[in-house]
Amino acid sequence: MKRAVLTVVLVALVIVELYLFTGFLPTRWQVAINDTLCRILPQTYDHSVVTHPAIDQEIEQAMKEHIGLRLTVWTAFIGTLLANTFLIRWVWQLLRRFSQTPSKLPA
Repeated sequence: MKRAVLTVVLVALVIVELYLFTGFLPTRWQVAINDTLCRILPQTYDHSVVTHPAIDQEIEQAMKEHIGLRLTVWTAFIGTLLANTFLIRWVWQLLRRFSQTPSKLPA
């Protein structure tokens, strides 16, 4: 039971890791990946997709104008990526430990 749960957690963490790595891709590719994921995942209609007509341009402009904001965002992004990477490593080690222990089922 524990091994199955750890396997599901590991798969989820790897998917999150792959999605986080898209942050290093060019913006055009990020938008294409995000649009594809939005079509694949189930849609909910409880919120508006458009919160502001030019929010993307305003965020880009703020990131270009304020170096501190850019450093803060990149630090948080890389911190999240590193935390997820260490979680993957930890879950992987737990899975290996469960694989190496002999089963206690009667023969």
